[in-house]
Amino acid sequence: MRRLVGAIALLFIAFLLVLFIPLPAIPSQLAQESASAKLGFGIKSAEIADSDGSGVALLRLYLVSDGARNLSAFCSSRPLQNNILLLSFPSAPGVDESLPVKISAALMKSGLSSRAASIADALSSENTLIIASTGAIPIPLLQNASALEHQNTRVIVLEALSGKTIDENGNLAQLNTSLPKNFVLVHLSPSNEESAVAEVARRAIFLPGLESVRASYLPGNITLVVPLNESSAYCRAVCEAGGGRYRFSDSGLLSASPGTLMGPARLAAGQDGIYEFSLPNGEEVGRNLKFFALAILPEGESFRREIAGGEIKQGWASRFQLNFSRGGKYAVRVIDQFGRVHASAFVSVPALSVTPVSFEGSRYEFLALLDGVPVEGAISARLDNGSPKNYSVHEGKLVIWSAPSSGNHTFGFEFSGSRADYQFISSPSGMGALIDTYLRFGVPAAIFVLAVFLLLRAGRRAKYSITFPEVALFDPDVVNVSAEEVVSAYTRADRKFGGFSLPCYPSEIADGLLQEKNRRNAMPINAHSVLRILRKLSAQGVFAEHEGAFIPTSKMGGFSAQELHMLRIMHECMLEQGLRFSRKPIITVKKGELELALFRGKKSLLSGIGKACRAVVFESKEALEKFQEELAVPGFENNRIRLALGNDLLVFVVASRGSLGGILP
Repeated sequence: MRRLVGAIALLFIAFLLVLFIPLPAIPSQLAQESASAKLGFGIKSAEIADSDGSGVALLRLYLVSDGARNLSAFCSSRPLQNNILLLSFPSAPGVDESLPVKISAALMKSGLSSRAASIADALSSENTLIIASTGAIPIPLLQNASALEHQNTRVIVLEALSGKTIDENGNLAQLNTSLPKNFVLVHLSPSNEESAVAEVARRAIFLPGLESVRASYLPGNITLVVPLNESSAYCRAVCEAGGGRYRFSDSGLLSASPGTLMGPARLAAGQDGIYEFSLPNGEEVGRNLKFFALAILPEGESFRREIAGGEIKQGWASRFQLNFSRGGKYAVRVIDQFGRVHASAFVSVPALSVTPVSFEGSRYEFLALLDGVPVEGAISARLDNGSPKNYSVHEGKLVIWSAPSSGNHTFGFEFSGSRADYQFISSPSGMGALIDTYLRFGVPAAIFVLAVFLLLRAGRRAKYSITFPEVALFDPDVVNVSAEEVVSAYTRADRKFGGFSLPCYPSEIADGLLQEKNRRNAMPINAHSVLRILRKLSAQGVFAEHEGAFIPTSKMGGFSAQELHMLRIMHECMLEQGLRFSRKPIITVKKGELELALFRGKKSLLSGIGKACRAVVFESKEALEKFQEELAVPGFENNRIRLALGNDLLVFVVASRGSLGGILP
């Protein structure tokens, strides 16, 4: 009877606590993924590299999305047309006069702007796409097809009358010649007008006849490799956004390095590969150079080692060995002591990715991918330094049963020679749960947990936090100029991003130099020298540098270069989401729903916390993990921070597109 009364009393206390105690928040990364419904996409860096004896364009992309997306990429030896003209010209009978308006709206969905143009305007434009919604092929365009091809202009005609042409007076005639290669016809009829407009918008982005790569990818850092037949190219990466919409990003002109780097394009993790670097005859002859091999992943430089160098003679070549300890898509570059790139190569090492899907009690479910493809077969897993065990994986689904103790832990995975780790923090259990609950919810909850612990022996329940790497930076372009011109070029570059005095990369400053010298139509500035100038000016105190981005010291305004670099990433993410940005240590987002705060010690976490959730932004995953270790030490401030975390007043994020994109409204 006493046990029955005790059980009834226990159930009554539990009912009261359910009413007044908030439910535990879902893990921060899973919450970010559910909130990340908006799409972010673009090229971070691009270069031409050697691969199996031929050239490829190596495109580093970022994707922020609520799920997998179809991505594609292609390259052209000629500039890609972003100038779009809607031809004002007589139309064949029965063609809808509002068709140009519908085409313009379809183009806008994918971020393409267009304007109406006369036939004279269209014929005089260069690097242009002309869209003729005329129902027949305009004769003036046919007559000037060769000139349009020379001007790198292509034509899309919506054709309602097959094999017909039309003149300036609306007169129709039979087409008596073959269609030029820079002309494309899209069939138009009253029943397919909507699909014809969508096809025109698609063809405005994709160029016909170009070899492309296409696959489905999960959000994150992505590398696409496009085969090339030329030593220079203009490349475009495209993301299918659904509903006939696209996001695309262009690389600008890419040029191959003068040397070659031959060797295996694919290696297993830990396997040795022999590579040969050579310079063309006459290149750098008589100079005494040191050479270094850089192996670079999307997250940044992986390793750097010196290779054979010395006085350069005709037909210079050297051999060296590389070994890649972990999977990934590497850009291997050979540079000299001045930072100049002499050769590049692409090397693929199969990469194992293991990400959490769900967990409940002691059941952990993961998704295992090898180079983006779901794993099939047996995968080895171990907890911390324990003995490895084999688990069966089907379609990438991996389930592990484990009950780790309180504290930091790591699951280590291995499949087909590739390794991956999953780090997490297990919350306190047993008496530790009593102390944690007391800090969060007070004495009544602690009494309840104590009762459950003593009477019912409640099972353990774990919480985990997940961290992800930062995004990579891209390669610079440079130019030799005076210090004053470099500072002025920075101002021009910063103005393009809103004039917030944030760090700019050398390639952006190089573009500003073209304007500074009134060379807007010139070829892109040669790489390497601006970077050296910026670093010399940084050594003189004129500029400050962090992670390859530069800002004049006179414009830092009390921020460190590291903090300004973080603010730049925050600005880019907020700009993509249409949110207002301000250069402050704490930024209020959308009517006070959220605050973004630079991590400046514990004061930045606790001072002025209000009703809004404060997302504290750390520079890197390592900085965040270091602070989390410090947070585990008992103390009054640490207790307050843990209490704020438990009540969703604080959340920790890394200054990266993936992390920030997941929490922004």
